[in-house]
Amino acid sequence: MDVSAMEPLLPEDRQELEDLATDLVAKANTLAGRLHPVMRASVGDLVRSMNCYYSNLIEGHNTLPIDIDRALNDDLAKEPERRNLQLEARAHIEVQRMIDRSEATSPALSVDFIIWTHKNFCERLPEELLVVDHPTTKEKIKIVPGELRKDHVKVGFHIPPATGRPSHLPKAICRRLLREAPFETTQDYRRCRVPPSLGLDTPVSGRQRPRDAAVLTRTLTGVGCRL
Repeated sequence: MDVSAMEPLLPEDRQELEDLATDLVAKANTLAGRLHPVMRASVGDLVRSMNCYYSNLIEGHNTLPIDIDRALNDDLAKEPERRNLQLEARAHIEVQRMIDRSEATSPALSVDFIIWTHKNFCERLPEELLVVDHPTTKEKIKIVPGELRKDHVKVGFHIPPATGRPSHLPKAICRRLLREAPFETTQDYRRCRVPPSLGLDTPVSGRQRPRDAAVLTRTLTGVGCRL
């Protein structure tokens, strides 16, 4: 059996999880209403930097918080490797800020969103980070911003579906994750979001998770692929 062809696995009884997600959104809205706009903006900036640090750390890119702050202020290191990581972190935060400001294609779990995220993120990366190695042949593969991958890749220990499937896989996964109660319109989606000022983008139902979209983006496009 090709385990990479399995559909997303979701718990059968998700009511408790959905209730927790709804409670989180309610509390976030309450907090947002109590904070001064300047404070809300500051919290959003802090959360974006924190998310950037830990997300990149999980991927094996240890960009220190102080280097992230310096990158946001155009204070880039002279060492090429450290500089590239700073540019990657800055790209991460800039695209997340665009998402928080509702500048991205909606909903989050859609092929259009995945491609939009990939394109805007990769366009901000240095050329050195847009080349990955084929996991078996070691051939250098160029990553094209906004284009789904056409070759076999490996993301950490994860082996995505074989070449040829990505063309239809994104829509299949998005439909699977949203099939029970998809948002009918962009307005429905936005009404369910945590205030962008808090630097979060988590909807009430828990079915439109940008973190899921980030994972899909890396799997289907090849970003973050390495042995």
